[in-house]
Amino acid sequence: MSNHDRKRDRYSKYSIQFLSMSFSIFLFSRIMKCTPTTAFIFVLDAILYGSSYAGVAQGLKYFSAGVFQTFRMLFGCLLMFLVVVIRCTFSKEYRNFIKLHFTQGVMPVVNILIGGLLNMAIPHCLTAVAQGWVASSVVQIFQPFIPLFGAIVSHFFIPEERFTCQVAISLALALIGIVLSSIPSFLHGTDGGGSVGYVALGYTLTLFAMASFGIAPVFFKLKTPNVDESLSVCLQLAISTVFEAIYGLITDGPKSFADQVNNAPPIGWMWPVVIGALVSGVAVFCVMYLIRTIGVFGTNLVPFGQLIVGLIVGVAILDEWNGFKPWEIALNVIGILILCGSLFVGIYKKKEKKLDTVSSSSSSMDSKYEDDHDSKSESSRGSSEIDEREDREINEI
Repeated sequence: MSNHDRKRDRYSKYSIQFLSMSFSIFLFSRIMKCTPTTAFIFVLDAILYGSSYAGVAQGLKYFSAGVFQTFRMLFGCLLMFLVVVIRCTFSKEYRNFIKLHFTQGVMPVVNILIGGLLNMAIPHCLTAVAQGWVASSVVQIFQPFIPLFGAIVSHFFIPEERFTCQVAISLALALIGIVLSSIPSFLHGTDGGGSVGYVALGYTLTLFAMASFGIAPVFFKLKTPNVDESLSVCLQLAISTVFEAIYGLITDGPKSFADQVNNAPPIGWMWPVVIGALVSGVAVFCVMYLIRTIGVFGTNLVPFGQLIVGLIVGVAILDEWNGFKPWEIALNVIGILILCGSLFVGIYKKKEKKLDTVSSSSSSMDSKYEDDHDSKSESSRGSSEIDEREDREINEI
């Protein structure tokens, strides 16, 4: 194949990806009844998280999980800190808004740090430990527990986000889709080789990690509803960097930790920089934005889109379907379609509010018309009575 043909194929592939992303944004905005900006951020968030699987897999070739997570959080924190500094430099209003976070007591910052532990540090550590005893595909099957825990907790603490039949149907479809798409991974994958007790512990840790991911948006919406997203992500990544560094020093030991840092090649450092900037930085910023705009359950649906993108990236880049039988590929495809259906059910919103406003306005107009008609009839009735009284007085005279 000539270079011209390769360039043409590459351009056509990029064009198809751009068109599919544009269609996804348009479809999401129409179904969710949200702005195109929110739809774009949702799709971008799913793409960033879904594509991170390939980057993390490459980074773990050069670092252990503890070291990789530490520098991933660190580089993401540096990026968001740079964003905050630049915005403070060029905007006095933004600078004053940032000052408010540190002049209203310590609790706003403490709440952000606690949310950072729930959102990143703790679940990432739990998942890294659990994957030593269970297959990585188990983490995929546990993904529906993220919106499940979030929906249950928000049902009791956030009045506008109740656990409805629509939520239950979306979660059920997601579970079916994830199980179907994970069966081939189970058949071709391997576990950590641990005993039954360690495997059970791995499942338990994975469940706790998913619960932490699901509860974190609820905590942010309750405790930090008006904070700046850039500063919030920066502080979350700062506390997560410290937490992951402690975890890495405990699991690897100080000597192994230092050896990995000193001996890693430049290509190895590229992966924590890229994943830290795009996933730990930009993607978490998108999550904070979505919590404010579409709520907890809508934000917790991002992992479903993330799985869809992850499966597509795994097939296109990592060639994960190599060696799969036709019926296994069919299960993967069916699982992806059902996941798309769960997303559709989860984000679909009716135009109830608009209809209510129209009906209320029409009823108010009707009542106003009736009031005007009654007042006019009363005034005409009163004027006729006055005219009759004047006629009687004239006749008497």
